[in-house]
Amino acid sequence: MKKSRLHTYLSKIAVLKSGEEKIVVLLFFYFFLTAGPYTIIKSIRNATILERYGIEALPFAYLAAALVVGFVVAFLSKIQVKVSRHILIMSSLIFFAISGLVFIYPFFPEWVSVVYWVWANLYIVVLVTQFWILVNDIFNPREAKRLIGIFVSGGILGGFFCGILAYWLPRTAFFDYLLPIALIFVFLAVFVVNAIFRLRQNIDLKPPEEEQVSGTGSRPRVGFRECYKTVRRSRYLTILAAIVTVTLVVSTLVDFLYNSIVNQKIEGNAGLTSFFGLFNMGLMVVAFLLQLLMTSSFIRRFGMRASLLLYPLVLMICLGALALAPVLFLAVVLKGSDKSLSYSLNQSVRELLYIPVSPVQKYKAKIFIDMFVNRFAKGLGGIILLIVFYLTARNPLVISGVTIILIGAWIFLNMSASREYTDNVRKKLDMGWRRADQLLSEKVDVQEMKMVLDTLESKSRSPVLFALHLFDFLRKGQLSPELRTLLFQDSTDTDLPAGSLFLDNASIVPPPEDELDEGVLSQEVREIVQLDSYRELMGGYFNRVMKNKDEESVVHKMEIAKAIALMPPGSPLVLELSPLLREKSPEVIRYAAESAARLGRMEYVPQIIELMKSPRTRFDSQMVLRLYGPRIIGVLSDFLMDEEEHPEVRKGAVSTLSEIRSQEAVDILMQALSTGNRPLRADIIDALDNMRAGDSLLAFAGTAVMEQLDLELRAFHTAVLLRDDPDHAPPSGSGVSVPETEEDARRSIFKLLGLLFSHTEISSAFQSIQKGTREAVAYAVELLDNTLPKEIRERIIPLIEDSPDTKVKTARRFFKDISE
Repeated sequence: MKKSRLHTYLSKIAVLKSGEEKIVVLLFFYFFLTAGPYTIIKSIRNATILERYGIEALPFAYLAAALVVGFVVAFLSKIQVKVSRHILIMSSLIFFAISGLVFIYPFFPEWVSVVYWVWANLYIVVLVTQFWILVNDIFNPREAKRLIGIFVSGGILGGFFCGILAYWLPRTAFFDYLLPIALIFVFLAVFVVNAIFRLRQNIDLKPPEEEQVSGTGSRPRVGFRECYKTVRRSRYLTILAAIVTVTLVVSTLVDFLYNSIVNQKIEGNAGLTSFFGLFNMGLMVVAFLLQLLMTSSFIRRFGMRASLLLYPLVLMICLGALALAPVLFLAVVLKGSDKSLSYSLNQSVRELLYIPVSPVQKYKAKIFIDMFVNRFAKGLGGIILLIVFYLTARNPLVISGVTIILIGAWIFLNMSASREYTDNVRKKLDMGWRRADQLLSEKVDVQEMKMVLDTLESKSRSPVLFALHLFDFLRKGQLSPELRTLLFQDSTDTDLPAGSLFLDNASIVPPPEDELDEGVLSQEVREIVQLDSYRELMGGYFNRVMKNKDEESVVHKMEIAKAIALMPPGSPLVLELSPLLREKSPEVIRYAAESAARLGRMEYVPQIIELMKSPRTRFDSQMVLRLYGPRIIGVLSDFLMDEEEHPEVRKGAVSTLSEIRSQEAVDILMQALSTGNRPLRADIIDALDNMRAGDSLLAFAGTAVMEQLDLELRAFHTAVLLRDDPDHAPPSGSGVSVPETEEDARRSIFKLLGLLFSHTEISSAFQSIQKGTREAVAYAVELLDNTLPKEIRERIIPLIEDSPDTKVKTARRFFKDISE
């Protein structure tokens, strides 16, 4: 698809995908036209209240705004359920554009300045909250992280432009035009919002929150009480509400310290308005640079935890400096740090914290937190200031001390939110995914199922085999009434024929209705096979059968091979398993191999391993080798490490070691992987993944795994270049084993990651990525972003998110760095 000129331009400052450019630009101007005017509105608000009432009025103003906004939010929460999001946002914009006209008159009574303070606070709470609700409607976590810098830059640039006006116009005869200009901006935002909702109908975006209700399709209840209950029932949302509360209380105390010093140094309404305009203009320059150059990259590079901690730590340092030297410059630095980080990094991170919350919960929570808690915190800050006033006579050191204590609580809550955020992202994924072979082995006992099928098959071929299979069930205590009924169904003859392996006409299998005493039967069989006469009988019978080559002799050889398992380990007949293992019949070989394993005869292990060369005996050989357990790890290792050995034998050794699941087997497979077994590389990685999935206590050497991860990353980049240019070859000496596809390399990369980190999380993330849906991939990558260490995630996440063209450029840069 040909990219537009707008897309090309925006891609220089942000990672932008095709089709996103229009909605991004519209959201940029939406925030520009709503957040920008607030710079003018609050400059007039602060100057008016300080000039008319002094610094003593600020705590009461904070408290009055909180009370009024609380009632308004309760009212808005009720009407939101009755109107669409589109109409609600446009109506809010029109309301503030018109109601602001009341305050244009330059000589309104003093009490109107208090109303204006409340109106200004209501403006920012309602309009900014609605903007972020819309952003969360449209974008998933990964998209929001990529694009949030552009959105927030719109508000910051708007604030910068309006800050220039707030600084310049009070110094001219056009001071009275300052507020009308702000209201014109708000009115223009109506048309931008309308364009956004029209565009949503034509592109593939998430449906509005009110449409994301399962079941009946009815819209969620969003009354104030319902919103409060939603936050209270969720630990995560409660932490977010607490963070917002503490953050804004701290910001309120910082605002008071700043205004108290400004009020001492600057005089007059116009002078104060001009100063605040200049301050806000400079503030927006810093915030814009932080947002454009640092916010998105900082979040991607250092993750959510570091992003949450930076803001409070900076404020703590600035407060300490101001407490030592309460001068205007340090007050400006403190307030500038507070607001620049609040408008850039903190605003972005706070909105990202809502991403893993379910749509309906998020909608209700943002109404309560961003509207009510926001103003409640301001009111709480006012109450704290009044208490400090009463007890300490406005001592700035006490206010600074209280603020630092609150910042400590803020840091603790941020750490808790970081952990809860990752947990909530996990919940968005299907964490129940497991390997198919592991799930099958837990749900179905393959050995037992095979025994049942063999028993049923032997019933029509040989009563002796049938009897021997039944004895196996009895010996293991597995002959349940249901299984007995199945095996004896339609049985009319359960006696053994004369001349069989057992004594003539000896019946060892009673009808199914008889009660069997397994102990007595086992003792009787052991006594029979230990008789010298029986051994002589069996020896002669063996010699006769081995001389015959007809089809009937195959069944007799199967009977002998099966019966040898009942012999004492030192019986001479046990030594005759070797010729049976060389028979042409796979069934004879299988019974002979099983008898060797049950008797624990190690001398037959190499011969059984060699059986993996043939596809006719490969599966049975592996099943038998597992019966030996850890005793044969050394022998399997010898076959695996012998590069001249048959490939299928080496592959079978890998598979068998993975089923033994011991630490020694892990170490051998890791050694085989590190010694350059390229043909078996994918099989060994899969075997290690299987062992990790089956036993989480097994240890995998981190350094060795990282070395293999590096090789797989090289393989991935090689596959990318081969896709782009089939003539490309891996650089000489790179040690690259070229996979068939990029997907093969990526699968191996994730299996290796599962050896070092939570196997369940890594596997679930990979399966979600395999689904390929927008939401599944986004939440999977977000989990990796918050789980993997920085140096690993910076190498892994681009393999998932980058476009094909970007992957080619990355691959070329990767091999260029290696060559240098």
